[in-house]
Amino acid sequence: MGEIWIPEAERLGSGSIGGAMDTPNAPPRVVWHTTESGAGDAAFTNVGAYLSSAASEPHILYDPTTDRLGQYGPLNQSARALRNAGTVRTNRTGRVCIQIEVLAKASTPFTGYWKPGKNFRALLRAIRSWGVPDEWPAGRLAQSYSDDSPRPLTVWQTRGGHYGHSNIPGNDHWDPGAIDTAALLAAGTTTDQEQWMTPDDKAYLERWFGSLNAMAWGNKNDLAALTGAIAALTKLVAAADNDLDEDGVRAAVRQGVTEALAASTVDVDVTVHDKTTTPKAG
Repeated sequence: MGEIWIPEAERLGSGSIGGAMDTPNAPPRVVWHTTESGAGDAAFTNVGAYLSSAASEPHILYDPTTDRLGQYGPLNQSARALRNAGTVRTNRTGRVCIQIEVLAKASTPFTGYWKPGKNFRALLRAIRSWGVPDEWPAGRLAQSYSDDSPRPLTVWQTRGGHYGHSNIPGNDHWDPGAIDTAALLAAGTTTDQEQWMTPDDKAYLERWFGSLNAMAWGNKNDLAALTGAIAALTKLVAAADNDLDEDGVRAAVRQGVTEALAASTVDVDVTVHDKTTTPKAG
């Protein structure tokens, strides 16, 4: 099973917006919408509240200018942002039908100015955890209000992947506009398996590498101190006219250690950049 709640997302509304999917054996899919509003924190709050009051909640609300991410309901249940296509309940089609409202306008594609960050990567990680392919099976998105983009019912019922609202049968909206679909998917692709990491995974690895950092720092400096002590004693022994009394040896060793540490201390700093080789089990 994929992610049901995205840890990085804020909880919005009551947390319950739909119900069970009608066709859970059908391929998983995502629908991209735009709110036809501005962006920013005020818009996030106001539009978010409006979607709840109108009972038109998607699963996700996303701000492309701040990378702010909110979630209304569990991804394995339906949302409320689509109209039906006759008897086909489009909100309930597929294993999942993850619906995303982006705080933007269709006439100004958000991929032209957005600033996707860690929250957008978390969103794509959750989408991919359900097996949604990086494909746009309905074809192109609408380029303008009057552009009639494809809305094939058979494709919708049988193909998984990413859709625009403009591709959904029974609906007449043209959002999300002419977004760059390749850039959208690429922005959610980080480094190797980074997309599979959850905050708990990252915290665990940060602690693990922190211990490694301390151990490496200590071992390196212990070696430096030992090297300095040996060097100092070697000099004393080599000096035939030296009086090897106990105080002299102590002073020589202390001096050697001090000099070796000053010259050889290494500050080992290991930073985790959200990388792991093992996907988190669902």
